[in-house]
Amino acid sequence: MTSLSQGAIMVIATNNTDSPLYYKPVLQVLALRRAQQQVPSGGAAADRYRLILSDGVHNIQAILATQLTDLVSSNQLQVNTVIRLTSFACNEIRGKSFIMMLGLDVLQQAPGPIGAPVSVYNELGGNQEAAPAAAPAPAPAPARPPVQSYQQQQQPAQTYNSYQPAAPQAAPAGGYAAPPAVICPIRSLNPYQNKWTIRARVVHKSDMRFWNNARGEGKLFSVNLLDESGEIKATAFNEMADTLINQLQEGKVYYFSNARVNMARAQFNNTKNEYELSLDRGTEVVPCNEPAADVPSVRLELVGLDKLMDYEKDASVDAIGVLHEVGDLNEFVSKTTQKPLSKRDLTLIDMSQQAVRLTVWGKQAQEFAVEDHAVLAVKGAKVGDFGGRTLSLLSSSTMTVNPDIPEAHRLRGWYDAERHNITPRYYTSAGMSGGMAGGSGGMGGGARRDVRKNLAQVKDENLGNEDKPEYFNVRSTVTYIRAENFAYPACPNEGCQKKVVDNGGSWRCEKCDQSFPAPQYRYIMSVNTCDHVGQIWLQVFNEVAEQMLGKTANEMEELKNTDNLLFKQAFEVPLLKTFVFRCKAKAETYNETRKTRYTVMSAAPLDFVSESKQLIQSIESYA
Repeated sequence: MTSLSQGAIMVIATNNTDSPLYYKPVLQVLALRRAQQQVPSGGAAADRYRLILSDGVHNIQAILATQLTDLVSSNQLQVNTVIRLTSFACNEIRGKSFIMMLGLDVLQQAPGPIGAPVSVYNELGGNQEAAPAAAPAPAPAPARPPVQSYQQQQQPAQTYNSYQPAAPQAAPAGGYAAPPAVICPIRSLNPYQNKWTIRARVVHKSDMRFWNNARGEGKLFSVNLLDESGEIKATAFNEMADTLINQLQEGKVYYFSNARVNMARAQFNNTKNEYELSLDRGTEVVPCNEPAADVPSVRLELVGLDKLMDYEKDASVDAIGVLHEVGDLNEFVSKTTQKPLSKRDLTLIDMSQQAVRLTVWGKQAQEFAVEDHAVLAVKGAKVGDFGGRTLSLLSSSTMTVNPDIPEAHRLRGWYDAERHNITPRYYTSAGMSGGMAGGSGGMGGGARRDVRKNLAQVKDENLGNEDKPEYFNVRSTVTYIRAENFAYPACPNEGCQKKVVDNGGSWRCEKCDQSFPAPQYRYIMSVNTCDHVGQIWLQVFNEVAEQMLGKTANEMEELKNTDNLLFKQAFEVPLLKTFVFRCKAKAETYNETRKTRYTVMSAAPLDFVSESKQLIQSIESYA
C-alpha cells in the first residue's frame, strides 16, 4: 500500500513552500461529489467536482479542474483513490483554503480511508489569516519555457506550484497597487478563486463599441490575454473601459488582479477558454516593467492551408502563410445596412503550395502596409466556402506579421529557396484544391478530393450515422426543388445569419439585440437529385443556391411577392442539370426520430473533360 505524505496538507494550507512535502504530495480522496454551478442562459455546463483530500493526518477541501473530469467519468478517480498531486493552486474561498487540482497521477485504489484525519480548518482555528505561517493565497505559475512550436502547444501546458518574479516597479498614477509576488497561470483561473494575479500579454485589443437598447446604453472593449499556460478574453465596461482603453496596448505585458471570472460566452469568444474576465471597478492593472520575454506573443493551433476543406463553413481556425499577392482596396456600400465598407483580399500560400484568399476589413484593409512576401499568422479567422474555401478576419481575429515562431522561420526559408519554382494551387468552386479552376473531379495539380460515391453507396454504407459527420462527392442531376419555405429572414449583420422576427414594421434579431428596417433573406432549400442508381434529398444553403438559381434570396422573395410566374420559372432553371456536389452526411435526432441529413457544401457544373478522364481512370483500375 502506498504511504501518504503525512503533514503535506498543513504545509499546503500555510503556504510553506520551503517544505519538500509541498511538492507532489501523495494524498487520498475521502469524498467526491459534483458541484452545483450557475450557467449563463443558453450555455453548456462543464462538469465540476468537489473533493476532500487527506494526507492521513489532516483533510482539506479541493476542486477538480475541468480538464481532469474525465478521470471521474472513467471511474479512475473515486472515493478512497490514492493520488499524487503533480500540479495545484491553493486559494482562499470565503476565508478557507481550497486546493485547485490542476494535475494528478492516479496511484491505486485503497480499500478504505487511511489514518484518522481531522479537518485542517480546525487546526487553523477557522482564521487562517491569523496563522503565523499563512500567506496570501498561493497560486501556481508556469515555468519559463521558450516559445513553443505548434506541435508542442497541442500538449497541455505544464504548471508549477510556485514562481516568484522580481517585484514590479512602482505602479503608474491612477491608484493601482503593486501586485503580489505569487503569479497564477491563466490556465488555473476559475470562479471559485477570490485572490489571484496573472501576468499576461495583450495579444489583441478591440475598438470601443457602443450599445443603446431598452435596458440603457453603454460601451465596452475587450482584450485577449496570453501567458505560457493559455489564453483568456477580458472585457471592460463603461467607466472602466474609458480608464483602460488607452492604458492597455497590444504586445505589452501587464499584471491583472481582482477581476471577475465568468463562464465564457462561446459565440463572442475565440480563445477556447471556458472562462472569461470582466474588468470591474476594483480590477487592478499594472504594467510589467521587468523583462517578459518568457511570455509568448502568439499562441496558435495551426491548420495547413491544404486542410481547410476538413473544416465547415464559419469555423474558426488559425493559419500561417506567406503573403503571395495583395489585392486592391475595395470600398462599397452594404446593400443590407447601407453603411460604407472597405475590404482587401490577400493571397496566402504555404509549403503545400496551396493558396487561399484572406479578406481583411475596415481600417485594417485601408491601412494595410506589409512588406512583400512577409509571413502572416492569423488567429481566429473565419472559414468561408465561396469558390471552395476562403478565410476572413473578424473583429475578434488577430494577424501577426513575421511572428517569431519556428513555423514562420521554416516557411520563410522555404519560400526564399523555392520562390521561382512554386506553382500555387487554388481552391475551386467544386471544393477541390487544384491547379485549374472549375475542375469538378479534382484530377489536376495533385488536387485533394473526397471519396466519390453514387447515391446507392451513400445509403447502403449509412454515411453520417456515426457521431461525427462524413463527407463525400456525388455526381447527380437536379429533378425537383421545393419552392415552399425556400428562404428565411436573416439578420443583416455580417457573420450573424440568425433568424429575425417581424415586429410590425421592423425586424428584430435577439442575438444581436438590434432591430432592422428589413431582413436579409437567406436560402435554405430542399433539392431532390438522382443518378443511375437512386435519388436523394439534399439541403442547399445560401451561396450554393445562389450559384444554382442565379439570383439572391432577396430577389427571389421580391419575385414571390410581385410576379408569381417568374418566381416559379426561376426554380426551373437548374432542373435536369447535372452537378458534382460535395456533401456532408450527419445523423440528427428530432422528436425522438433519428434521421440522416445531407447538406451540400459546394456544387460545380459538370466538366465533361474532367469527368471523362475520371471514368477512363476508373475503368482502367477496375480492369
